[in-house]
Amino acid sequence: MEHIHDTTQITCPHCGEPNEIYIDYSGGRNQIYDEDCQVCCRPWEVHVQFVDNEPQVTVVRNNE
Repeated sequence: MEHIHDTTQITCPHCGEPNEIYIDYSGGRNQIYDEDCQVCCRPWEVHVQFVDNEPQVTVVRNNE
């Protein structure tokens, strides 16, 4: 069975709190999208790159 969605834990670059986000395997090999922290509600930019079908996720502060 092929992955469609998965989750991963990241740390908010603003408040340092853990967040769980979904990884969309059907969204392409390189993805960039905005998401808000589930704790402090400040925006960050999520970067997902698939290497050997495994997601590599980084999160950076979004320019507000």
